[in-house]
Amino acid sequence: MGKRGPAPQPMALKLARGTLRKRDGDPAAQPQAAPAALGKSPDSLGDSGRKVWEIIGPKLVTAGVLTELDVGPFLRYCEAHDHVARLAAALESEGDTFTTKKGFVCQNPAVNQRFKWLDKIERFEARFGMSASDRCGIQVAKSTPAVPTRVRA
Repeated sequence: MGKRGPAPQPMALKLARGTLRKRDGDPAAQPQAAPAALGKSPDSLGDSGRKVWEIIGPKLVTAGVLTELDVGPFLRYCEAHDHVARLAAALESEGDTFTTKKGFVCQNPAVNQRFKWLDKIERFEARFGMSASDRCGIQVAKSTPAVPTRVRA
């Protein structure tokens, strides 16, 4: 059985929303943000993954959501984009369906695989706060202080 309740929110999102509490811990003890630039994308990434690395990565670093410990999950997010692009190309060339020797029309297995990878991408986006519902209620000031000015009891 999985964990119950909503997924825990990153400290940066709690600071931005103003919902940081004492029980959440000390913000200074949190992992430091990744460098201002993530650097060159890994060679293992394809074209689609490299685009995500170069466009989305710096935005997450600027928002304070992508820390040095989150580079691994972000790399997997970029790899998932590569898988979706590869499957989309396969579906473009092969089509969504195929006909068996007995004349039955069946769905191409790449269709289900693509949906599975899109679901993984959606879960990664939720973890990094990249979907609209995950950003709901966030009001980030132009310069967010590193230490909260007010911590709720």
